[in-house]
Amino acid sequence: MHEYYVTEEIIRIACETAKQHQSPVINRITVVVGELTGIVSESVEFYFDVLARDTAAEGAILHIVPQPVSRLCRHCQSEFHGANAWVCPECGEPGELIKNGREFYVESVDLPD
Repeated sequence: MHEYYVTEEIIRIACETAKQHQSPVINRITVVVGELTGIVSESVEFYFDVLARDTAAEGAILHIVPQPVSRLCRHCQSEFHGANAWVCPECGEPGELIKNGREFYVESVDLPD
């Protein structure tokens, strides 16, 4: 259900951007969603169609860019991927720093020329 509120915020940000540029229409909104956020992209897309009605975002394309998990080994500094990868494949040591995968942001709002 938190996708409802997240989608409201995406539309608010996009509509505010359109207003700042004096555009009554939004063509496309690009959103980056990290694998570890727990946000279900399909739910965001569903809510977007409903919540964008009667706004500048109505009819806009919602493009969601998935951001996979990227980890950095604390021991050998190797980068590796996977939401459930807890052991470095290079050195076999446990424990890593999450480098990517927690992101969630509006990357761009495309307006007509």
